[in-house]
Amino acid sequence: MAYCSNENCSAYIKGAQAAMELGYTNVKHYPAGLAGWKAKKEALAQPKS
Repeated sequence: MAYCSNENCSAYIKGAQAAMELGYTNVKHYPAGLAGWKAKKEALAQPKS
């Protein structure tokens, strides 16, 4: 899954391209980005301490 901080950011393109160059074929884009995910109140993974 490739995403950016918000829907106005295009930095995800580099990440998606890098994944495809590594051989990944099921690369998807989440256009709403992290801001959209948070706005929907979806769960976020938390780092382990």
